[in-house]
Amino acid sequence: MTNGRALLARTKLTAPDGTPQVHLKLVFLNPTTEQHEIDALLTDITTTAQQRTTTKH
Repeated sequence: MTNGRALLARTKLTAPDGTPQVHLKLVFLNPTTEQHEIDALLTDITTTAQQRTTTKH
């Protein structure tokens, strides 16, 4: 991929039982991706990680 950018988001959370959890997500960005789109992605990634941490599997 040329002229590409990627966003690696690392979210460190604590599960209800006190266990630390780290969630990683890699997103490949378009060269024209704007900052507000990146901010929205980060918010979505954080929300998803929090939901996975608080939900029992």
